Amino acid sequence: MKNNIHTISASAPFADTLARWVLGRWGHAPLTLSRALILLPSRRAAMSLREAFLRASGGAPLLLPRIEPLGDADEDAPHLFSLASSLPQDIPAPEFTFRRLFLLARLTQRQREQLSGKHERMDHALALAAGLAELMDELEREEISLDGMARIVPDAFALHWQATVEFLQILSTHWPHIAKEQGLISSGRYRGEVLRALALHWRQSPPETPVIAAGTTGSIPATAALLAAIHTLPQGHIVLPGLDVEADDAYFELIDESHPQWGMAQLLKKLGCARADVQVMGPPPTARARLISEVMRPAEISDAWRAIKLDKARAVEGMRVIDCAHAQEEASVIALLLREALERPGKTAALVTHNRALARRVAAIMRRFGVTIDDSAGMPLMETPPAVFLRLVLGAASEALAPLPLLSLLKHPLAHAGMERIACLEAARALEMLALRGLRPEGGVEGMRQALVKGAGAPPQVHALLDRLDEALTPLLALFAQKQAPLLAFVEAHIACAEALGGGDLWNGHEAETLSQLLADARAACEADGLAVEAEAYPAIFEELLAGSVVRPQFGMHPRLKILGPMEARMQSFDRMILGGLNEGSWPPAPRNDPWFSRPMRATLGLPSPERQVGLAAHDFTMLASASEVILTRAGKEDGVPAQPSRWLVKLDMLAGGLPRGDDWLAWARMLDTPDMVQPMKPPAPKPPLAARPRKISVTQVETWMRDPYALYASQILRLKPLEPLGRAPDGSDFGKAVHKALERFTRAHAGRLPADALAQLLRYGSEAFGDLFAYSGMEMLWWPRFTRIAQWVIAQEELRAPLARVGAEVEGNCRIGDFLLQGRADRIEEKMDGSLAIIDYKTGGLPLMKDIEDGLSSQLVLLALIAREGSGKWTGAIALEYWQLLGGEEAGTVKTIDADKAQAYVAAAKEGLARLIARYDNADFPYRSTPIPARAGRYNDYWHLARVKEWG
Repeated sequence: MKNNIHTISASAPFADTLARWVLGRWGHAPLTLSRALILLPSRRAAMSLREAFLRASGGAPLLLPRIEPLGDADEDAPHLFSLASSLPQDIPAPEFTFRRLFLLARLTQRQREQLSGKHERMDHALALAAGLAELMDELEREEISLDGMARIVPDAFALHWQATVEFLQILSTHWPHIAKEQGLISSGRYRGEVLRALALHWRQSPPETPVIAAGTTGSIPATAALLAAIHTLPQGHIVLPGLDVEADDAYFELIDESHPQWGMAQLLKKLGCARADVQVMGPPPTARARLISEVMRPAEISDAWRAIKLDKARAVEGMRVIDCAHAQEEASVIALLLREALERPGKTAALVTHNRALARRVAAIMRRFGVTIDDSAGMPLMETPPAVFLRLVLGAASEALAPLPLLSLLKHPLAHAGMERIACLEAARALEMLALRGLRPEGGVEGMRQALVKGAGAPPQVHALLDRLDEALTPLLALFAQKQAPLLAFVEAHIACAEALGGGDLWNGHEAETLSQLLADARAACEADGLAVEAEAYPAIFEELLAGSVVRPQFGMHPRLKILGPMEARMQSFDRMILGGLNEGSWPPAPRNDPWFSRPMRATLGLPSPERQVGLAAHDFTMLASASEVILTRAGKEDGVPAQPSRWLVKLDMLAGGLPRGDDWLAWARMLDTPDMVQPMKPPAPKPPLAARPRKISVTQVETWMRDPYALYASQILRLKPLEPLGRAPDGSDFGKAVHKALERFTRAHAGRLPADALAQLLRYGSEAFGDLFAYSGMEMLWWPRFTRIAQWVIAQEELRAPLARVGAEVEGNCRIGDFLLQGRADRIEEKMDGSLAIIDYKTGGLPLMKDIEDGLSSQLVLLALIAREGSGKWTGAIALEYWQLLGGEEAGTVKTIDADKAQAYVAAAKEGLARLIARYDNADFPYRSTPIPARAGRYNDYWHLARVKEWG
């Protein structure tokens, strides 16, 4: 048996051990060393080995071996071109991802239409195509054909499985024909063909120079075939990562796909080797590695735990576990651990986690310490500034320049619109205030121009901005106005629009270069395919094109700290290893549900079970947790939901008799965000000088003065007015204003004398009052029937109340309380034939509570009666108060009356109360407190956030 299979213990630094072994074996022969070939799982592993050679040589000049990445199971893009170049035959390079995606989308659309008889929108077809591409990659990676797929779904299976098989004819029948016809090859198939061709080439012409495959377990059939070929080479060597050579045979006989040793055990069987034939490279396993091996012991023989003899104190030396309350606390603890490592010269540290949310949190907290950390996952391309800008361009165009997406676009740092950045920003702010706040203007640039005409006018730079928007967006808006157009036309118009609005900075920087290359690939695929898409589908299609692409920073990262995924951490060593997110569903990850095949169907096809991913995660955990200093962290809650600790963490804690805790780090992390003293804020109580205090007030503001004086201070003294929402749709307040306007015009036109066509006249005034509101979708259907019922009810009331001496609409008046002026406007005032007066308030919403009227809190109508008594008219007769509740429902309207006697008492009390209120605030030392009596505060008002109500002690 050839003795060329080695393993490096999980507790030994893989890259450093391998580098020392290579130098020890061939370092004395520099030419042999430089001709040696070392194959590693990934590019990051190759970088780690190069650094390990530098450390092993002590920094001396060295001709390094040729180090190439194989591309492991999780790598999307194999980097095998240099290996392929050494083959005697040519293997065509893989096709662009978008080319395959578009072809699959077209096939998907056609197949779905044949099966259902309905047209499939292209964005939906593209999403399905992405799933098919993923399935295709897995099938080609495992070298499995779908030719016999019909046999795996007998007639006894459910109908939806039968439909799945029929749909998957795209891959089993149609795609192979298209791929052969157009000479297309996927990246997964390319990798398999290169590796198998290389294996065949080496078997036929074995190289005399050393060939070493290290760190891979041969989980991919093509990789296993290459390893088998290397096993036969004169100077071929295979180095397995963390093979357990000390476990008993019963242990290995019972392992399954969820076990960390499964992949290597299967590889040894394929190579015809026993574990006893494997040589340990470097130091033997430590007590820690043996403890973790026992953690992974199959359940059937876990009774052996009673007899195991382990030095538990040595096994857990350098290991700590930290249980955090929630994810943010876990991120704070990890960031503190990383930051502390920098206090020791030369010390390195890394966080390894499956949990991407945790990784992002830690990176954000590290920036608080002024440290930018390298996250191996990078940033999603769609979240980079240039991609966000293109998405905002698309959002504004697809929504016909609606206010919110338009302002989001114009306020993006890359937006210039052919102007200086500051000028563009000032024009956007002016446009916002003049046309975009309040009711949404009609769509497009023309709608904004009309809104400006209706307003108070706009400065020239606003019109210049609108002209540039019109020029840049018109081609893209024209495409959205069509039912369907070529995808290439959308992509080109989209890019042209972004360039017209973005200026010269749009394509600057590494992120923009990545985006530019992606769009170039998409355009090339569009030109080759001629795909036509629905206008409404393009935004989702663009998101699909960006999905999955990431951008990794090229420089500026801290050299001693890393955030890595488990795959990226393979073959890497750090002085402090932090394993984060050790909860079930995260590490190990929950088995992924296959949308295409059930478990029995996968087994019949020869696809790996979902538990293989658990086995890979277990192997990563075994290797990483064997480091000399390792800290294990988890959160008790994730997204507010209790989380279960990882099965391996539970077993490890149990077998060790309790792991050392890192509660001191938990306490320090909590101290970071705990202030030395908490001093709750007191309610604001400003005391403006008397000269600044208002000497007049409207009847509608008196209630605010009583309930929340601070709101009156903010609005009347500071003159702060709430901004209207951006581009809001019509709401109840608009309905009420239109009803008031229609009734005012009708009453003024026909005061006390109803025409024969009174209802028709009121409906005409209503149509004019609602006017532009009915331009909004659904408003006429919703509101016009309500107003019609209100109009009928009002006409009936007019007929019941006739004859009247006089009727007034929107009647203004005022009176003085000392030198203080009270102003008001009544919706309707009726002077009856008996000399009495009725003051009427229209309400299209709820009525005030009677208790609030009696207490003087809801005093608008009562104060209008006070003005009638004390104002210029000095009304001496009886005054009744009425609320007309105009809802327009089944009961179109109701009348709530306060008779003259009660009204007189309320008026007297209101006058006295208002006088006291005026006198109180005529004292310069009396403050305008916010909600002085919380029980009287009433509903939320626009000034509570200025008063910071939620921060009061």
